[in-house]
Order: sequence, then C-alpha cells, then structure tokens
Amino acid sequence: WASLQTISGISGKADYSSVTLFKNNLYIVAGGSVYVSGNGTDWSKNNGLSDNVTTLLTSFNGFLTGIKTVGTDSKFCVTTDEQTWTIGETVPSDFPTANISATSYTLRTNSNIHKAILMGDNPSLGANDTIAVPWSTFDGKEWIDQSASTGYCPKTSKSNMSIIYYNNKFYAFGGKGSTGFNAFYVSEEGRIWKEVEEKVGFPKSFAGRGEYSYVVDNNNFIWLIWSKTAKNNDEVWKGRINSLGFTAQ
Repeated sequence: WASLQTISGISGKADYSSVTLFKNNLYIVAGGSVYVSGNGTDWSKNNGLSDNVTTLLTSFNGFLTGIKTVGTDSKFCVTTDEQTWTIGETVPSDFPTANISATSYTLRTNSNIHKAILMGDNPSLGANDTIAVPWSTFDGKEWIDQSASTGYCPKTSKSNMSIIYYNNKFYAFGGKGSTGFNAFYVSEEGRIWKEVEEKVGFPKSFAGRGEYSYVVDNNNFIWLIWSKTAKNNDEVWKGRINSLGFTAQ
C-alpha cells in the first residue's frame, strides 16, 4: 500500500460515493460536473458529460449510467462514448440517490443479456428508509423496482448497504453503527431475500465500525477496507466461501 497523493483538478465538493470505473478510467461527480482520471490523483473535467449531473450509478456492458437534472425533472442518463448523455425516464421519487452500491451479471437463461442491480439510500425518506430496495435495469435508461411484499431485504442500520453478485447469487450486507454488519442477506434473483444463518457471517467486532469500502477479486475473496475512527483502526479484512477456493473434481 502507498499513501494517496494530493488530488488535483477537481473544482467544487466531490461526491466520492459516486466514483465509478468505466473503460479503465475513474469518473466522479463534483458540483454538477463529471471529472475523469486514469490514476485517481490527477483529474480533468469531462465537458461533454458535465451539465447538471446529480450522481453516477454504475457501469456495465459498455454503459456508464447516472442521473442528471433536465429542466425541473431528474432523469436517468447513459453514455457509451464518454462524450454525450442519452436521456432516459424520469427518476421515481423513491429511487435511491445516495451511497449507491451496484453490481451486474448476465442472465442464466441468456448469457448475452446483461442486467445491473443496485441498492442505496433515499435521503427524502428520512427515518422511513428502512428497506434496502433493489432496482434493476437492462439499459440504464429505465430502472425497475424489484421489491417484494414478503422476503424483502432490511437495512441493517438504514444506511451504507452493499450488494454483490457472488457464487451465482446476490448478497447484501453492511450498514453503520451497532446494528451494521450483523448478517449477510442472500437472494437468487435479487427480489426475495433471506438472512444467511450458517456458514457465511461476520465477526462480532465488525458491529459499530465506521465507513468502509469493498471489492471482490478474481479469487472470490471479499475484501473489506475500514476507515480509521476514534474507536477503531483502519484495517483490511478478507474472506470467502471455502468451496470457492477449490477446483471441482
């Protein structure tokens, strides 16, 4: 590991939760504009994409997706050329716009069809934002609410949930405070969820920790990177389902 050098080239307050990897470059939103970097340190404004952008959502299958203001409405938008946005549908009032976590996969029935799914926080709901509702898309221009009346995924602490596609299933985890990281939740298709009650879990010491980042590597390890707080050190943890570490015979 090496210390991150001073970041340059970004004007205005950057939303670091919006950082998205697309075509081997990093993208971030700051003050309604989009900035791009090849190394995470030196940034430059992307003039073609910089116009009232609220946040970036995810990238998948050649699309970079986000939300921007058009007139008085919030609209989904996508780009494939890194220069212009294609405007999609109006963003629903209950769509998450903060602390976005997203993943993508190909359908089991057709490996040529790519689908993205995300979770996040909706600041407008306040204390009523208690369920981690998954939203999915095939093209980034229209997102579908995948919530269910039963078997929904609760927010373990109403904020900072993460979602990954792992071992051919969806897993949700995370949160802040004493109720954060109390369990994994799993779903076959991202709609009906259940708590994982055996074999997959977190150390009790994870509860009450602060901000974190995560990544899944090519060896199926889930890495958790914790920020330093007054009570906890900055640490890196990793784990995986044991069976994914062996070659099937």
